[in-house]
Amino acid sequence: MKTSHFYKVSYGILYALLGCIVVVTVLFFSVGYDNPANDGYNHPMGTDLLLYLVYGMLGLSLLTALGAVVFQFIHSWQQNRKRTYRLFAGIGLFIALLLGCLLCASSVPLTVNGVSFDHPVWLKVTDMLLYAIYFLLGLAVLCILLAIAGAFRHIHFKR
Repeated sequence: MKTSHFYKVSYGILYALLGCIVVVTVLFFSVGYDNPANDGYNHPMGTDLLLYLVYGMLGLSLLTALGAVVFQFIHSWQQNRKRTYRLFAGIGLFIALLLGCLLCASSVPLTVNGVSFDHPVWLKVTDMLLYAIYFLLGLAVLCILLAIAGAFRHIHFKR
């Protein structure tokens, strides 16, 4: 009975988010265009609404992920301390990945379409996130290839 309630709530949230996405997408493509700079480029008038939706969903997903980590930490601390240390190890590895990518990041100013981007903090943060995405994507592809090859067949994980 309790599991069914979680399914109903999650489906309700899913349909509400999908409804918001559909409405904002239809508004983005159907409201009209504006040319505020008279530069020959038409800018959709619903761009701000679309960006607010994307930023809101990003913030919601980050808060959900952070809440899940805190909930998992509290639950595993009560159940099994060994799992809590594994959780700390995973979080520590993720922070080490981000710090390593931050050390490799560049803060050299960029010129894109005639506009100079020269704020060193945001340049380093952007490079850090791009390097972390590249590393994690490469690791995911490597794990998929190893799984297809059967390398994980004889490894038994304790739960």
